Amino acid sequence: MKRVNLYLSIVFLCLCSCSQFKQGDLPSSLPVEKSSDATDATATDSTIDSSENSNLEDSAKSLADQISSLETSKSDLKEETSKSDLKEETSKSDLKEENSPPVKPEIDQQEEVFEFIFEEKTSWVGKDLDSFSRQLAGLIPFKKKLSPETQNSFFQIINQGWENLKNYVLDPMNIWKEENKDVFDIKDSRIFYPFGGPDALYVTQLFPQAQEYIILGLESGGSISTIQSNLPTEKGIKTFAKSMENFFKMGFFVTEYMISQVSWASGVIPLFLAQLSKLGYNILEISEGTFEFKSNSAQQSEDKKLKGVKAVRIKFKGKNDEEEKTITYIRCDSENKNLRRLKSLFSFINEKPFFTFLKSSSYALHNSAFSKLREFILNNSSGVLQDDTGIPFRMIKKYSDYHLFGQYTQPALKFFQKFYLQKDLALSYKNENVKKLPFRFGYGCSIVPSNLIFAKHLTKKAIISPFAVESSDSLPSNPAEALEN
Repeated sequence: MKRVNLYLSIVFLCLCSCSQFKQGDLPSSLPVEKSSDATDATATDSTIDSSENSNLEDSAKSLADQISSLETSKSDLKEETSKSDLKEETSKSDLKEENSPPVKPEIDQQEEVFEFIFEEKTSWVGKDLDSFSRQLAGLIPFKKKLSPETQNSFFQIINQGWENLKNYVLDPMNIWKEENKDVFDIKDSRIFYPFGGPDALYVTQLFPQAQEYIILGLESGGSISTIQSNLPTEKGIKTFAKSMENFFKMGFFVTEYMISQVSWASGVIPLFLAQLSKLGYNILEISEGTFEFKSNSAQQSEDKKLKGVKAVRIKFKGKNDEEEKTITYIRCDSENKNLRRLKSLFSFINEKPFFTFLKSSSYALHNSAFSKLREFILNNSSGVLQDDTGIPFRMIKKYSDYHLFGQYTQPALKFFQKFYLQKDLALSYKNENVKKLPFRFGYGCSIVPSNLIFAKHLTKKAIISPFAVESSDSLPSNPAEALEN
């Protein structure tokens, strides 16, 4: 995930210049992870400027001389040079061998299995919770005594940002769903949103029929006790308002800034609460806890124990909802290197039929480092709603019935264009029946129009088990190979 944070930084720098927008020329959104799953690590292996590239080429030549003197094979030489120059042509087999984690060909029936069980640590229930959420949403004044300037400024920032979002995104989105209800007919009660971070708005509004939303991110959910005992100061309220303003304007939270802006809560809980209250939901309960990995083995060895992953559950209900809804936010790294945890997570998600949502996911699923997550979705999800940053289109069109919305010619930013241009997707948008998309979605911020891919009835043929060896359709971690497909 190191490359994800770098992508975020580049996207944010481009998006920051796009503060004004019209309905026909709108800013766009970006994954938290990105952090979308986003990390706090510094990316050093995804971009190579001209000076760095020159140094790497010199290193490659020196390395090649050494390898030659040792009389190594040509394939080994390719494997080494691929580490030095992303532009150097390499074989897929070498890349898979280099980048793919060692996994067993199949799951042994006797293999130890871990149940994924949520153990609640702390909860917050009652009118005080809903009242606090409404304060964060700018619906009622903060109970904490603030200066009139701070309170009025907060109201203005939150409410003006919301009004713009409603006019340019939410209202057109509802019209679009109604006009395409024959296509956009999703009955699944569980929605899976990897790389979602604290984005409750898009997933709940695109899938209002769902009862449960499972969202993955790398940011901390936060601490209920910290929130209750450390309500934001005037400075904290101002920075929180800035974070919400960015989200309403561009549809994403910038991880590096977001964490500092909600530091008083030790996590992203307030961001969830503000969005849900602004959407008109009543907040019923927050539960903070851990998903523990319970072994089926009577004598679980110490070296096989898995540390639990932190999670937050938010229960909420709209005025017209017959049943309450739940957001389960899981702090989880979904790279292949965490395969043992992923097995348990996948089993938990797959307990019920589910539909997958992917938005501004930094093209993570184009890379072999996330092949297990990609294959799990293709194997088990009833369908996918995504932009071009999700699952590679060549896999979508191969294994599903799909519909295209909006416009696509190339990725939004030049860096992404270099590595993730999908020529087959551009050709399909040019030659197939494509419907309009009247709202902004994904990257872009007026740089390029938005696109949306809706895929249902995944055939699942020729898709391997997410726990088996690497598929022939898997993409290597080297992003340059995306240009060759």
